[in-house]
Amino acid sequence: MLRLITGSSDARIISNAMLYLKISVPIIPPMAVLVILRNMLQGIRHTVEPLLASALELIGKVIFAVWLVPVWGYRAVCFCRANDLDHLLCVHPAGSLALPQRPAGRLPAR
Repeated sequence: MLRLITGSSDARIISNAMLYLKISVPIIPPMAVLVILRNMLQGIRHTVEPLLASALELIGKVIFAVWLVPVWGYRAVCFCRANDLDHLLCVHPAGSLALPQRPAGRLPAR
């Protein structure tokens, strides 16, 4: 299947593609939850938490790019996507629980 997608039969390309898939595919369900939580928080006008989560994500990606990719190479690029789980497990649930609750009913006008 990877040969069809990549258009290559080079063993190194196929090996790197397999590595990326082995690391990335298990992350997809938690990432879907992360996207839903971010959109939910923005929809209920809690815009600070998604902004903080995005800032943490950027910091994590910079750390991976500057310090870990030169040491670990392509494997670090594959794991870079896994750092998004920090936000899923910490920032969104904790941030949304710490906020004051808005009264039920209509949302305030912008």
